[in-house]
Amino acid sequence: MKFKTQPASERYEAARLEFVLVLQKYGDDLRPDEQLAIAAYFVGQLMAVQDATVFTAETAFELVMRNIEMGNAEAVNSILSKRNG
Repeated sequence: MKFKTQPASERYEAARLEFVLVLQKYGDDLRPDEQLAIAAYFVGQLMAVQDATVFTAETAFELVMRNIEMGNAEAVNSILSKRNG
């Protein structure tokens, strides 16, 4: 399955920010690698409940990888703009 990159909807962005806020709530008690492990575990749970007639394991991993790449690029750009700003 080929995925098209599309801008995040307001609802998507609100849900993503809510997830970030939850992790930040525990930020003092959780190391970054623990936060990553929690997020990865949650992604695994979400992958397990996808409709197998729509998403194969391969397409689910492709979707996850593309979003990891986009999130990583956004984080790097944010760091660089703060450094250069």
